[in-house]
Amino acid sequence: MALLSVPQTAERLGVNERRVRQLIELNRLPAQKVGKRWIVESEDIDEMRESDRLAGRPYSSRNAWALLVLAAGREPTW
Repeated sequence: MALLSVPQTAERLGVNERRVRQLIELNRLPAQKVGKRWIVESEDIDEMRESDRLAGRPYSSRNAWALLVLAAGREPTW
């Protein structure tokens, strides 16, 4: 079990330090506060990387249906 600082965690996740602190505050990344610094276990980082969702916003229902129509090879009627 390796313990990593916020900068080390940010580097492993490919995000900035502010985002790591935000993930900790949102309880999406388990961490312990030691003095004035947050410490994160490497196993928790690995779990987050494996379960990471796709970036960006989800499609609106209108756009999702449009993609389905196009994927089905049909011509949209709108």
